[in-house]
Amino acid sequence: MTMVMVLDTVGLPAEDVTIILAVDWLLDRFRTAINVLGDSIGAGLVYHMSKHELEHFELHGGRKQSM
Repeated sequence: MTMVMVLDTVGLPAEDVTIILAVDWLLDRFRTAINVLGDSIGAGLVYHMSKHELEHFELHGGRKQSM
C-alpha cells in the first residue's frame, strides 16, 4: 500500500507495482543468501583462529594457566 502511494507521488504508474514486488522478492532472496554466507564464513574464521584456545580451555576445565 505504501509503495503505491510513493509511486503515485513521483508520477509513476501504480499498476506496475506487481513487477516491482516480484523483482524485490528475488533480490531480497539474494541479499539473504549473501548475508548467511558472510555470517558462516565469519563464524568459521573465528573458530579457526581460536581453535587452540578452545582446546586448552576444555583440557584444563576453564582455568587459565599462569605464566
